[in-house]
Amino acid sequence: MVGGTRTCFQLVLTAIGREAEALELLRYVHFESAGGVERGQREGMRAFALHRLGRADDCKAAAEVAVRLNPLMGVVLKTLGIPA
Repeated sequence: MVGGTRTCFQLVLTAIGREAEALELLRYVHFESAGGVERGQREGMRAFALHRLGRADDCKAAAEVAVRLNPLMGVVLKTLGIPA
């Protein structure tokens, strides 16, 4: 899985208040060539970091892309308190 470890690490960084580092981690070039599921995970984790930063419009856009690419991300985002 492309970036699987990165998305897990990003989740932890965001949860401990290091959102800027988390967003930088998600700029991993190989996400661009990954499948929809992996790109959806990235967008979901981006939405989480953006949510924590109070960037509601950016969060909403990332969440919509996440769910479109990977419908299972809707459940994940809801668990994280992000309406998808």
